[in-house]
Amino acid sequence: KLVSNPDVLLRLLDKIKHKEILNSLHNDSELFQIEHPWLFNFAEKYNKKGVPLFLSTHNCETMLIKINNVVKKLIKFHKIEINALENADVIFAVSKEDINAFKEALDVDIEEKKIYLLPNGVDTKQIKPTSQKEREYAKSLLGFENKKVILFVGSIHKPNIEAVWEIIKIAKQFDSSYIFLVVGSVGEFFKKVVTPDNVVFTGFVEDISVYSKSADIALNPMLSGSGTNLKMLEYLALGLPIVSTPIGVRGLEIVNGKHAIITDISEFGYWIKELFNNSSLYFELSQNGRRLVEIYYDWKIITETAIKAYKKHGGL
Repeated sequence: KLVSNPDVLLRLLDKIKHKEILNSLHNDSELFQIEHPWLFNFAEKYNKKGVPLFLSTHNCETMLIKINNVVKKLIKFHKIEINALENADVIFAVSKEDINAFKEALDVDIEEKKIYLLPNGVDTKQIKPTSQKEREYAKSLLGFENKKVILFVGSIHKPNIEAVWEIIKIAKQFDSSYIFLVVGSVGEFFKKVVTPDNVVFTGFVEDISVYSKSADIALNPMLSGSGTNLKMLEYLALGLPIVSTPIGVRGLEIVNGKHAIITDISEFGYWIKELFNNSSLYFELSQNGRRLVEIYYDWKIITETAIKAYKKHGGL
């Protein structure tokens, strides 16, 4: 059984080692940005200069934590997250859904003026759509000649494991001309699992480019999670038509039928076949998805919002 544990033990770091280094860095800073809530108490403790504290959230962490009751009693996860949200001078949130989760799941009353919507992004200059010639070449390198390749990318993380179980079920609906390519460390979880021959696992890889270039379409059959899926932005930047669950597109301005197909997991098989048979729909999703990340999710655009917050609240 996989248990998703947060890096909460990092908050004890100042009691173990690097205390002097971290304290010195803090005192030399004009502002302090904390990634996730777990180290927020350290920032508060050593903030002798009273510099602004920026909290960069990636999820509503309390919603993701599934851990035994003994550990819950020892470490009050929700109280750590609430303290960080209440006492941060500025909060960066990746989606409107997360902002609502903070208010509803944690019952935190956050001042609107200190919240900045800073979505996850992608470098659209680095990640570009694949030409048909490049795709065929990538397939030949991987031994996928004349195959239809359906991509999923994920680390060994509980929501990704759930998604791959669904992919295994979906793959059984297709013959060997369809390859369901699962890239990333999530594949390590399935080493001893008997799966259909048309499901291919790479395990952890340093560079996914050849695998992503081989793909015809992408899947995101997520059934749980918080924050936003980085894989969705990369799929869109690659110009890949996507079939996703509503959970998979959470927090993103993706419109069903325009940027991606958003559907129940039971309909994935139908839409995979439809995308391969409907060239006009395939092209429309590819073009619109790429345009969406260029306009809203390119890192250059997102960085401008962060810089405004630094200047207004951090005195930079």
